Amino acid sequence: MTGLAIDPLTGVASADHFLGVLANVCHAADPLRAPVSLALVNVDHFTAFNARYDSATGDCELVRIARLIAGTGRHDDLVARLCEDRFAWLMPNTEALVAAELVEALRAAVQLNVPPEFELTVSIGFVTGWDNLSADQLIEAARTALQEAKGNGRNLVAMYRPTIGPTADLTAR
Repeated sequence: MTGLAIDPLTGVASADHFLGVLANVCHAADPLRAPVSLALVNVDHFTAFNARYDSATGDCELVRIARLIAGTGRHDDLVARLCEDRFAWLMPNTEALVAAELVEALRAAVQLNVPPEFELTVSIGFVTGWDNLSADQLIEAARTALQEAKGNGRNLVAMYRPTIGPTADLTAR
């Protein structure tokens, strides 16, 4: 693993550190034990925010949001900054219902704690896996859910729901 373990701006884990931990968690996962939940948190319209204000103000808000995620998380959780406006939140031993409550609490906390004139919100996609899923599979599932949250208007939470296949037309004879 290369790079710093801590993101220098926000103080949460770096992307490299997160990917290494996630790979270890997935490798050690036991389908008979507790599940693993992963959330991807995207700051909505962050590029436009930086253009309207400035990058120093944007950096301050990223720090605020990173602290809100870390403050919402529990002791064993890992929060990381993946890129400029995206964070990952790894929640080991966390079932879907608990993860849903946590990520919704985070979404509401951002809305309450960011100055209203900034109009910054977050979209969150999350997944809960019980089986031996790879790190790439968890990330892709959370990314799919995040795209759903963003596509439905942003400032939303979406949970990944695997598709079973094409929907059958039960009325056809």
